[in-house]
Amino acid sequence: MSDATLTRDGLVETIARVAEVAPEEIQDGTDLTALGLDSLGFMRLVNELRVHGLPVTYQDLAGKPTVGAWWDRISHVLRTNPYLAA
Repeated sequence: MSDATLTRDGLVETIARVAEVAPEEIQDGTDLTALGLDSLGFMRLVNELRVHGLPVTYQDLAGKPTVGAWWDRISHVLRTNPYLAA
């Protein structure tokens, strides 16, 4: 994962890699569990996002397993902490 993960497109690419699907298969409202993302995949994503300083938990991701919901959370964190986006 690169700092590009701190963009919506980077998030989609990271999810696609972990879920082993093409990024084009992932839309904002796609249920990521329906794409095969399991609890291990969620934990991999949590760990990758935390490497970038994003305070996310398994419950954050599993509670609303869509890119739209995840990006809303991440973009809120980035807006409130500009040092993460730098």
